[in-house]
This record gives sequence, structure tokens and C-alpha cells, in this order.
Amino acid sequence: MSYHGKNDAEISRKLKVDYKTVRLWIQRVLDLGVKEGLVEKSRSGKPRVISAESRARVVSLACMKPKDLGYPHEMWTQRLLAEHIRDNCIKEDHPDLSKINQGTISRILNASKIKPHKISSYVAKVDPDFDQKAANVLDTYREAKRINEKKEKTNKLRL
Repeated sequence: MSYHGKNDAEISRKLKVDYKTVRLWIQRVLDLGVKEGLVEKSRSGKPRVISAESRARVVSLACMKPKDLGYPHEMWTQRLLAEHIRDNCIKEDHPDLSKINQGTISRILNASKIKPHKISSYVAKVDPDFDQKAANVLDTYREAKRINEKKEKTNKLRL
């Protein structure tokens, strides 16, 4: 776009990126040439240690109920999830999770927008006699309605 005469502000608006980002990339192309300037450089920092498969396993576990895995808890905490993963990662063939901590779990789950510690609804197991009990309650309400309607008719007749 710059080559075709667009100024930096126009490019910034059109691409919906910050003006400084446009300037940075244009300067890189001017300094390194088109081929090298448009290739993203390797970044500093520690490389990822946890594989994509292991990250998927963390997400999968977070979506399970702890009770299904033998724990007495209804939902995961990050501490409990980290302990479970560390205890079971070798036998589940995810040795890169052997040193996982709560912060790493938090980052993995946040990236996937999963919050196992925030349940928006809860479904309890239904009482096996629920249908019969509900029918009895509903019959009681129907009977009360009939009695009230009968009283109202009687009161209207008296007037």
C-alpha cells in the first residue's frame, strides 16, 4: 500500500492496526528488503515446553468432573487439577506436564476460554420417585384451585 502511494495513516485505518505498527513494518522492509522484511523474526523468550497434545489434555481434564476420576469434589480448582495432572502425566504419556503449576493451567484454560471453577448452572441427579411426587403436588394444587373456584361461585350466588 505504501508502494502504491498510500500514507501511513491511511494504511493504519484500512488495515485496522496501530499507526506505529505500520511504521515498524515499513521501516523493516526499507532496511531488509521486501522478502526478508515481511518475514516475522524469531522472538526472544523461552520456547514452549508443553506440547499442543498436552495442552489439549489439560483442557479435556478441565471439562471432566473430578468425581468421575474418583475425587470427592464437585468441580476442579486449579490446584487440584495441577496435582492430578502431575500425578498422572507420565502414565498418560504427557511427561511435559510433570512440572505444571496453577499459573500454567490458568493460562492454558484462559486461552481456551474455559473456566471450570465458574459454573453457571448445576444439574442434580433426579430423585427416582420425582415424577410421582411431582404428580401429587400438582394434584394438590389442582384440588385447591377447584375448591377456590367453588367458593367463588358460592359467594357470587349469595350476592
